[in-house]
Amino acid sequence: MLKFNLKESFLAICHYIGADIVSEDIETLTQDGQDFDLRSLEKAAAYCGLNVLKSRRDLIDLSEDDLPCILQLKKKHFMIVTEIREGECFVTSRKHNIGIWMPVARLANVYSGIIYRFSDQKEKASLTRSLMPSWFQEQMKELWPHYTQVLLATFMVNLLTLALPLFTNMVFDKLIPTFATDTLLTISLGMLGVVAFDFTLRWLRSFFVDDACRIIEKRSEQFILGRLVQLKQSELPDSPGKITHAIENFAKVKEFLSGTVLLSLLDVPFFLLFTLVIGLIGGVMVMVPLVIAACLIPITIFSYRRSREQANQLTKVNNAKSTFLYEVSSELEAIKTLGAGRKALARWRGLVTNSASASLMSKQSNVLLNTVVASATQCVVIGMLVLGVYQIHSGNISPGSLFACIILGSRAIAPLMNLAMAVNRLSFSLKSLREINELLGLSGEDDGHDKINVPTLRGFIEFDKVSYRYSASESEVLKDINLKIEPGERVAILGASGSGKSTLIRMLQGLVEPSEGNILIDGQNLCHLNLDHYRSHCAIAPQKPSVFSGTLKSNLMLGKSSVSTERLDEACHVAGIDSFVRQCSRGYAHRVLERGENLSGGQRQALCLARALLRRSRLTILDEPTSAYDNYTETLFCERLPGMMQENQTLILITHRMNLLQLVDRIIVMAEGRIIADDSRNRVLDELSQSSAASTM
Repeated sequence: MLKFNLKESFLAICHYIGADIVSEDIETLTQDGQDFDLRSLEKAAAYCGLNVLKSRRDLIDLSEDDLPCILQLKKKHFMIVTEIREGECFVTSRKHNIGIWMPVARLANVYSGIIYRFSDQKEKASLTRSLMPSWFQEQMKELWPHYTQVLLATFMVNLLTLALPLFTNMVFDKLIPTFATDTLLTISLGMLGVVAFDFTLRWLRSFFVDDACRIIEKRSEQFILGRLVQLKQSELPDSPGKITHAIENFAKVKEFLSGTVLLSLLDVPFFLLFTLVIGLIGGVMVMVPLVIAACLIPITIFSYRRSREQANQLTKVNNAKSTFLYEVSSELEAIKTLGAGRKALARWRGLVTNSASASLMSKQSNVLLNTVVASATQCVVIGMLVLGVYQIHSGNISPGSLFACIILGSRAIAPLMNLAMAVNRLSFSLKSLREINELLGLSGEDDGHDKINVPTLRGFIEFDKVSYRYSASESEVLKDINLKIEPGERVAILGASGSGKSTLIRMLQGLVEPSEGNILIDGQNLCHLNLDHYRSHCAIAPQKPSVFSGTLKSNLMLGKSSVSTERLDEACHVAGIDSFVRQCSRGYAHRVLERGENLSGGQRQALCLARALLRRSRLTILDEPTSAYDNYTETLFCERLPGMMQENQTLILITHRMNLLQLVDRIIVMAEGRIIADDSRNRVLDELSQSSAASTM
């Protein structure tokens, strides 16, 4: 078992996250003869710009947010965990690419229950940025004029609220004893004007908030999708369902910013104004709302903490539901044909049960809080009446003052009541915003400011000692690849399934980065190029066709602003989809359903192939372009493609079909992540035939 002391574990964590520190640096941070304890760990972490948090956590509750972390074992041993999966943790050594998967049950026997988590100091130093990401904060700043109007309207609304209790006080103390009906009529008309003005201000305030929320919604969702497109493919979560759920949860943020929730929070500071007026009118009567407020505040804090925990749990179970639902909806046909409906339903039943339980706990907490808040209003009235009786009997206040204090007391406590109910939504909104920010905070393809533009592309490609692994715990998929492709070459890459062909192509597209080595395009490192510019010179027909809802033409012209009908016809003719276009009554305007559900597998592949050929790029990559074709259509494609390809166009072909090899001059053969043959087409085919003949003898 990979067990270390605390200092060795911290050095392993630093090595994993890339922090610049060595053992000698730690020695200078600790006193002579002093053990490397928690205080020393905090100093060392601060030296690396990190914060360390010691907490108790069950192994089954570990999440991706906790990683990497140090587990404290019994007998003062420690262990480093960098990855988790169902029922297992990846325990790593000082070299983070070496480690083993260990069952949680085995670790539980030696685990003490304490973990050490690490985070960037910049994240902790700025609470505002963690609660309100910079991209969201900028949009709020741009809408400051809207919120200035909201604040002004809120101030005026709360000032006008004072008119009713003052009117009540005057009626009971001045007008009823004297029966001054003329004065009563005049003041009543004035109060009607106050009510009308108050109505107008409240309507305008709600309009300004909703209008600001509309603008934030529009800009934020555009930014979210724009940023999502720019994220590195290797950084994205494994499940598209998690991405969808995180973006859908932005609705909770919008709900918080609009309507009564935000307005309730804006009314909270006016509690002091109302209690001050109660003190001026009723003296000791001000103690009633103050006591109720003192009771509500700790309840609100407790409710917020509890709702935050429930928000984490509810988000977790809902993520699991969204992921499974995405899988089922995407592979519904396979589930039916395999007869796996009952098994899928059983798993769904378990997910729904967990979700319903978490939702019930959250709702019950809200109901309990709402009940307490409603009782607080009644307690204010009861307390005011009881205390008011004694005050009136003592001659300290008049009956009119008592009624005015009751109205003001109810109004004073209302913002705190709304605040107590708003904190539950606040916890869910912050959780949603944090989840979205974690997604958008992943590394982007063009985050660097020194990316090199690619105005033209010659097509010279070089792989220099390139290796790749999906994660530190997995073996290498590509191993020490050295490869050069000259501009205008026609190259085929052959190999069994899992030999690394598609990974090689994905690296060439800039979708994943090498673990070791470099990929050079026209002498420039691919990592330093502006990938948008680079990809504009490339045409890709992927192994798995990507078809979107719209029309045939909109799918063909993805990434293109305009193209002539003649070029469309030519690309479709070569790809073999021209006959289908002619059969459609609307031609290129034929409607395509989501994921091309109304097209056959061959039609989807031909559509993507025609899309790639339409670009006429300097670099054309075809990954199993005819795997769904019949032999006749494949033969036509082989006859037509050379007439469309220009001499300066580089062609890289991934295939298992021998018929397609007539399109290339050079063949590269891969096996187990390595290049085992690279020569002219005829020589490689001769070697392969000889090897096949030898193996059959």
